[in-house]
Amino acid sequence: MDKQISIEELIELASVDSELYCRTFFPKTIRQPFATFHHDAWDKLESQARLVNLLMFRGSGKTSHCRLYTSKNIAYGVSNTILYISKSEGHAIKSTSWIRQRVEHASLW
Repeated sequence: MDKQISIEELIELASVDSELYCRTFFPKTIRQPFATFHHDAWDKLESQARLVNLLMFRGSGKTSHCRLYTSKNIAYGVSNTILYISKSEGHAIKSTSWIRQRVEHASLW
């Protein structure tokens, strides 16, 4: 039996379930279920800790997950100001441009 939920319910559920948020609003970016370490990383990112440092292996989705975390903070009004720091100005600009494109063009988000 398929149970339909309203968009309001989906938005509320996605506010507490980061994987649901990512897979619902960014299905082309997150095409596979989260690995256990992704859940651990999101738990740390969404904690009350003032500073978070994550060390993840190459290809683990660091850039995508950081972009999605930033987008979630924007979507739910968690942060008023977000500073993007990367290994270079160019990389930071790519991430902020990616987020801006989603804000302007992602119809569901």
